[in-house]
Amino acid sequence: MTLATAPLALDADDNRTPNWQRLLGFALSAGVIGFLFYSVGQLGWAAIVAVLPANPLFYLLLAAAYFTLPFSELLIFRRLWNIGWPAFGVFVKKRVLNDAVFGYSGEAWLFVWARNRARLRESALAGVKDVAIMSALAGNLATLLLVLAALPFAHSALFQAAISGDTMRAIALGTALVMAVSVALVLFRKRVLSLSPADNRFAFLVACLRLGAAGALVLVAWTMALPAVSVGVWLLLGAMRLIISRLPLVPNKDLLFTGLAVALAGAAQPQVAALLAATAAMTFVFHALGYALVQGAELLRKAPA
Repeated sequence: MTLATAPLALDADDNRTPNWQRLLGFALSAGVIGFLFYSVGQLGWAAIVAVLPANPLFYLLLAAAYFTLPFSELLIFRRLWNIGWPAFGVFVKKRVLNDAVFGYSGEAWLFVWARNRARLRESALAGVKDVAIMSALAGNLATLLLVLAALPFAHSALFQAAISGDTMRAIALGTALVMAVSVALVLFRKRVLSLSPADNRFAFLVACLRLGAAGALVLVAWTMALPAVSVGVWLLLGAMRLIISRLPLVPNKDLLFTGLAVALAGAAQPQVAALLAATAAMTFVFHALGYALVQGAELLRKAPA
């Protein structure tokens, strides 16, 4: 399925797009940016600023973790579709739509984007679908590994102070569900997958490496901000974050994760809850800035010379 031709220009078929679609895209862009800033405000600007660490490395680690996803997807689709590095913004926009609007809206948008380009029209569905499945399998595997890695810390006093029985039950149920989905995908892979085994293996490997890198960066950032908190606490909360990220059609997953973490762990560890809220706020800031920069770059690219 890999396309072996010259790299695709981003605006290759822009002249095929009707004016109403362009206006709708502009309205959607403005709405997403406004909604993102509103969501950060709902978390409480003053309260979040009060708990943000002073060390700039904390923000650099979170920013690097945030952009591992669009970068890894660009690597995968460069192999599948032979698109150029300027398409990085396409995958930033996809991440924002998935995280801030509702799950898989980014995949739907990427499918439409590819269908509007003649060279990708036939391979659009197979690429978007199979990469989403490989990413889900990698995420489910990472969830299981995080839960297993956290278990040796379960008997420490700091761990038991922050992780309640309700939290453990929620994580156990979520882990069981994502594992059941993984087993079903593996059993029926010949019916649901369209790309070659080599392409799917590549997508799965890149997704695993991305999850490992992003998880390590966030874990280091959290540990640096609150070094007294048990590593096991961060590992289990990381597993909960991955479980929530796998929920389909759920908007504002970072807000949902933060709300659950505050409800389940915040009473015993308020500083943990505050840091998670700050992390969620920074994610929304990255969403808004990334989306705005991508839209600005597209407007400059399309502006007449």
